[in-house]
Amino acid sequence: MKRYDIPEGSLEKVTKDKIKKFFADNGIWYKMPQPGVFGANNGTSDFQALHKGVFIAVEAKRNSPSAKTTAHQTEYLAKVNTNGGLGMVVSCESHIFALRDALVKRGVLDV
Repeated sequence: MKRYDIPEGSLEKVTKDKIKKFFADNGIWYKMPQPGVFGANNGTSDFQALHKGVFIAVEAKRNSPSAKTTAHQTEYLAKVNTNGGLGMVVSCESHIFALRDALVKRGVLDV
């Protein structure tokens, strides 16, 4: 199994790099939407991906207990999940494995 180590205290950039690696390793197409001016894309996740018909939204956070989602980010992820997509927060390697497991469970990713 591939590793995606994100040491505790790592900056959000480290988390984003590991998510990009995970997506690349699994052939998952993604984009990183640019934040809009004056909150135009307020709450939109850092990553929007599509894999075999499943929309995936991932909010990256630094690996720290103090790293929290905003209310807008939480609402966005909830809407994705309510509408059949997969939305989650990733801040450590175990979250990447949870993302992998959720995609395997949906039958769109092989183990």
